[in-house]
Amino acid sequence: MTENAPTSTVFVARQQIYDRELNVAAYELLFRSGVENHAAVSDGDVATSQLMINAVIEIGLENLVFGRPAYVNFTKNFLLGKYEIPFEPDKLVIEVLEDVEPEPEIIAALVTLRETGYAIAIDHYVESDKRKELLNLADILKIDLKGFSKDVLVQEVKELKQRPLKLLAEKVETVEEFNHCKELGFDYFQGFFLSRPQVVKGQTIANNQLAILNLLVQLRDPNVTFKEVVDLVKQDVALSVKLLKYVNSVVFGVRREIESIHQAAVRLGLKKICEIATLISMGGLAGAPLPLIETTLIRARMCEILGARNRRENTEVCFTVGLFSSMDAFLGQSLSLILKELPLTIEIKEALLSHAGPMGRLLSSVIAFERGNWDSVSHPEVPETAIQSAYLNAVSWANSQASVVSTAT
Repeated sequence: MTENAPTSTVFVARQQIYDRELNVAAYELLFRSGVENHAAVSDGDVATSQLMINAVIEIGLENLVFGRPAYVNFTKNFLLGKYEIPFEPDKLVIEVLEDVEPEPEIIAALVTLRETGYAIAIDHYVESDKRKELLNLADILKIDLKGFSKDVLVQEVKELKQRPLKLLAEKVETVEEFNHCKELGFDYFQGFFLSRPQVVKGQTIANNQLAILNLLVQLRDPNVTFKEVVDLVKQDVALSVKLLKYVNSVVFGVRREIESIHQAAVRLGLKKICEIATLISMGGLAGAPLPLIETTLIRARMCEILGARNRRENTEVCFTVGLFSSMDAFLGQSLSLILKELPLTIEIKEALLSHAGPMGRLLSSVIAFERGNWDSVSHPEVPETAIQSAYLNAVSWANSQASVVSTAT
């Protein structure tokens, strides 16, 4: 196959679905064609089938959802049983698209699917929705916040709460919207609200948070030495205690208890000790929710992997760009205010604030992939297949790192 030959590669990304405590309850799997520069899918059946084939065969469903349910959009033909569903009922939530009419054959098909054990979700439910007939067959109703005025939404939710339905708010863009929907009684939430800060006007960054940020900058410095890392960690008593707790946990299975930071650093090596100290420090930023930490780690790891293709000597810097791109969400302050307080290079700050330069363009592509914004994913210096591979690597790596935060806190 020549370099310019068409490819059958299908990209799969995912978006978290959260419960009321901000735990990840499920993932929606998103389709992306590997040929076009956008998701212009002329045949929805092909999109759905390729997505499921990729998820099950090429990638492995478990590598995407880690035991949680997968939400997948279903076309009319899939609902009617014209194509095989390769997921077990306990692993899948079938989303009924907004263009599926509540015809008798569709209603009969949904009854059969529910009897088989599949959960049914009505997708993109809006004001005066023509699919009200399907509500009695649904387990989950995904309410599009952009499709309701605020007053109508309040009344609609009040009526819907009388039904045996779980309500999922989608397109939740801000923390304020999340809190409002939570007050109304929604069960699940989907959107980018965790990555959008709730800015508190007039406040500055707390001294303890600024200290953590400065520690992160130093830990991610590609020129940091073994002794400097040991000294940095030792200066932070809380970090030292948590790091030793983690290193002596069952995760590492050490035979002899490690009693000092120097011992831990020798045992783990410079790169690993920096990695663990970074994860524990992130967990200390204003009680950051674990899903936000996971998303940030995926982004940072993707930047690091993709940056290695063209900037091998600066992969640590690429990781730093991805890591600090979410700090506004962690701290509830504007990124520009946060960066003023930190000793980062002009190149890093411009990449973070305006997505300028090679690292900025890389960050922009990574964020676009993360959000399923396929029109903006393409990057002139990185093949699309490399972006998909980096994403899957980053997802697996970030999931494996979650134990650091949970064990050490």
